[in-house]
Amino acid sequence: MPGPGFLDLPVRSAKPRRTGITHVLDRGIPLAQVTDLLEQNGCYVDVWKFGWGIAYLDPQLAAKLDLLARHRVLASPGGTLLEIAWAQGRALEFLDWAADCGFPCVEVSAGTVPMDDAAKGDLIAAAAERLSWFGPDVNLANVPPDCALGLETFRLSLRADTYGAWTPGPVMGPVMGPVMGTVPVRGT
Repeated sequence: MPGPGFLDLPVRSAKPRRTGITHVLDRGIPLAQVTDLLEQNGCYVDVWKFGWGIAYLDPQLAAKLDLLARHRVLASPGGTLLEIAWAQGRALEFLDWAADCGFPCVEVSAGTVPMDDAAKGDLIAAAAERLSWFGPDVNLANVPPDCALGLETFRLSLRADTYGAWTPGPVMGPVMGPVMGTVPVRGT
């Protein structure tokens, strides 16, 4: 973990993580800004989602995908784009396109287009055949990319509003008495 190392902080797994995942949302960020954000926050970002169909139109998509791969950040074209393709009967074409572009994963959602559980399950199975299916372990999603570093301070209890949410030893709880180890952050 970056930092001077003199504070007792919660243990954070290194990338690729299975828990404590930070999943950011790209709303059309230019390549130069993505480069800067990843230089600053890349070690804290696990998944980069191109939201709102951005991947379909972004002229810098290939360069962004290469950059994300170099920073060990999984890229996803987002769930809305897949939902639209599914609604138009083109989900398999979409999945082939995503794989050809180099996306390592896709989001299968049902927030834009009505989709029953069976159809969603079929879509997940089709995606898993073409891509490395990431799984249900994503913990925080749609985080603005410029907030990944600040989010890490929440995770590590380094902010005034989260200090004391984790301590390496006993903590006096407000009603429960001593509590050992990790204490969940309020509001999460």
